[in-house]
Amino acid sequence: PSDCHTAQTQQFGLRHVNLAKRPEGVMAVEDYAALEGISAFVYFLLGGITLVLSKRTVNNNWNEKYAAIMFGWYLIFMGLGVLASYLSEMVQLGGGGDINWISKSSQMTVYVASSVRMSLPIAIALIFPYPFLQKKNSLQVAGLFTLIITILASGVFTFSESPGWFIFISLYMFPVLIWGFVYVRFSFKEMFLGDPDARTISSSAGLLIFAFGGVRIVDWLFWLLIPDRWIVTRGLQFWSTVEDFNMTSYFVARGLELSIAITASITVFVFEGYRNFTHGNSLLSTISHMFFMIGIVSFFVNLSVLDILDQCVYDVCDGLPDSWLIYNTFTNNLAIFLFKPLIIMFVLLNYSLVDTKTDKNGTLARTMVILMVVIVSSTIIEMLQSIIPVGDIITSGILAIGIAAAIGWEENIMRQLLSFQESVNTYLKELDEIILHDYEPRQVRLFTGIMVIILAYNLLMSILHATLELGF
Repeated sequence: PSDCHTAQTQQFGLRHVNLAKRPEGVMAVEDYAALEGISAFVYFLLGGITLVLSKRTVNNNWNEKYAAIMFGWYLIFMGLGVLASYLSEMVQLGGGGDINWISKSSQMTVYVASSVRMSLPIAIALIFPYPFLQKKNSLQVAGLFTLIITILASGVFTFSESPGWFIFISLYMFPVLIWGFVYVRFSFKEMFLGDPDARTISSSAGLLIFAFGGVRIVDWLFWLLIPDRWIVTRGLQFWSTVEDFNMTSYFVARGLELSIAITASITVFVFEGYRNFTHGNSLLSTISHMFFMIGIVSFFVNLSVLDILDQCVYDVCDGLPDSWLIYNTFTNNLAIFLFKPLIIMFVLLNYSLVDTKTDKNGTLARTMVILMVVIVSSTIIEMLQSIIPVGDIITSGILAIGIAAAIGWEENIMRQLLSFQESVNTYLKELDEIILHDYEPRQVRLFTGIMVIILAYNLLMSILHATLELGF
C-alpha cells in the first residue's frame, strides 16, 4: 500500500486491517523506507572503512584483527539486507511491470543477508572480547561456519512452507548469550575480586549485548511480564496463512530468543546499577539505564494496544494507533538503524580493534566520526520530518550545520572518543588466557573468499528465485 499506515503495522501481520488514509504528520511507508535507505548507506560505508582500516592495522594480535574483519563484513551484509528491503518497498510503492521480479529477487537477498547476520555474530562472539576459539585457523573456521549456516538457513527460509525457520530464529540471540557469560565473569572479577582491569572485557561485552540485542531489549519489561499475549497473537496470524503451522515450535523458538535477550539485559541492569554506586558512571552504565527506562515506558505503551491487536486477529480493525507507530519508530527502529552501527563503531575504535594512530588510518577514523554525526543528524531529521511538517530547505540547512560542526570539531571528538582507548589483549596476557598466534594473511584471504562466495550465492539464488519462483 502506498498511502497507509507504516510498515511496522505489516510486521505484526494484522490480517483484517482497514488501511486508511494517513493523517498529516504520521509516518508513512515512504518515510520508513527513507530510514532504511539512510541505514543501508551507513552500514555499507562503515563496513568498507572497517575493512580498509583492518587491512592497514599491522600491530594487532590475531583475535583483534580477525574480529575487526568480521565486524566489517557483518556491517556490509547488514547494509545489503536493509538495501534489499528498501528496494522492495520502493518498487512496490512505484508499481510497474517488473515489480514481481524485483520484489522476489530482493526477498531472496533479505533471506541470505539475514542468514549471515545470524551466523557471523556467533563467530565474532567466540573470538572477541574473550577468545574461546584460539586456533590458528579460527578465521577460516568462522568463515566456513558462516557459509554452512547461510546456505542451510536461507534454504529453509525459501523452501519451508511451514515455519521451518523456527529452528534458526533463536540463533540471533546466541551471541548475546555468550557475551552475557563473559560480562558476568569479568564484572565479578572487577567489583567483587578487586580487579579493575577486568572492566575492559566486561564493558566491551556489555556494549555488544545492547548493540546486537537492542531491538529485543527495548521491550524487556513487557517480554518479562506478559510475553504470551504478543507471541500468541503473532502465532495466530501465521496459523491463518500456513496450513501446517507448528505452534509449539514457534513458542519454543520465540521463548528461547526472548529469554536470552531479557536475561542478559536484566543482568547488565543489575550489575551496572551496583557499579554506579561503587565505581561511578560510565558509557555502558548510561546505556543500560537508558534501556531500563525505555523498557518501563514501552510496557505501558504496548499494553495500551493489546486489545486492538487481538481485534485485528479475530475481527476487523483499523490498525495500530498512529501514536504507537510513532513511538515504535523512535525506539525499536532507532535501535536497528542508528544505535547498532554507532556502538559497533565505538567498540572498533575504543577497544583497539583497528589502528588509528597512523596518518592514513587517522584520516579514515575521522571520516567515521564525521559519518557518525551525519548518521545521527540525518536519521533524527528524517524521523522528525515524518511527524512534524518541516520544509526540506530547513531540514537541509540543519543537516548542513551538523556536517559543518562535525568537520570543525572532529579532532576534539576523536580525542574524547579515544581518550580511554584500551585493548582486551593487554589484560588477557596478564591472565595468561590467550594464545598469541602469528598473524596469517592466508586466513584473511580464505575468509574474504568465503564472503565473496556468499555474495555470488546470493546473486545466483536471487535470480533463480525471481525467475523460477523457487519455494513457496
